[in-house]
Amino acid sequence: MSDAAAPAGHDAHDAHDVNYVAKFYWLVGLTAVEVAVAMFIEGVPKLALLAFLSVWKAAIVLRYFMHLKMEGIALKLTMLFPVVLMVILFTLFLIDSQSGYGSL
Repeated sequence: MSDAAAPAGHDAHDAHDVNYVAKFYWLVGLTAVEVAVAMFIEGVPKLALLAFLSVWKAAIVLRYFMHLKMEGIALKLTMLFPVVLMVILFTLFLIDSQSGYGSL
């Protein structure tokens, strides 16, 4: 079948084929790493690693399973605000957790 005879939506879909099974295995692997971090690492590095891994997993889900990889720049910029807010809040909570209860 020639390219002219294929439906327009079909060509657009073929250009963005994704191996969802591989993405699933990435998520399983990252979850295993999260469990290992939670069991064997303590303190601030544990929190930082868990936050990083959870953001990485969320990015995989958003990009591939929710099909945001093919979206335009406006939607991506709209999603940037919550990420920046999360980083700011995480930093403030981390600083506050290090101050301890005795400093009040």
